[in-house]
Amino acid sequence: MAKLIRDFTPPYKRKKGFPAAHSPVVKYWSRPGNGFIALDPQKDNYTRAITGELIADENALDCMVAVNLPNECTVTAAVIYGNLGLSDKTWELHGAKITDLAQIALASAAGNTEDTSITNAVIDNTLYAYCLHITDLDNTDEIYGARITYTTIK
Repeated sequence: MAKLIRDFTPPYKRKKGFPAAHSPVVKYWSRPGNGFIALDPQKDNYTRAITGELIADENALDCMVAVNLPNECTVTAAVIYGNLGLSDKTWELHGAKITDLAQIALASAAGNTEDTSITNAVIDNTLYAYCLHITDLDNTDEIYGARITYTTIK
């Protein structure tokens, strides 16, 4: 009769190339353009298209979308995509302190440009709420969507 031998070596040590238990894992957060809202109720003239984009129907439109990321994850990149008209607009990823609304910037760039030089990169949901904000959209500017790349510890 064969004797069964148990191997108590952790699986990540048994298989070559298997990630360690505390390796960073790259993840993504995304929203379609029609998830953005106008900040000024007097300037809410925009179209939320069924195809996913937000289309500005007037000038000087500022839009935002709330961002919900896991606490203590690390943001590594962010971008808002849209039509060519979005390329001369500036977007920002920022946090607002939930006790007094003090602002911290994480990332900022022109539309269609990914920012990978993130400041205040570690998300702290105990103190801050986060959002993406893009300003001064012109008539016919379109937001297709936004993506944030972040890492967590497995």
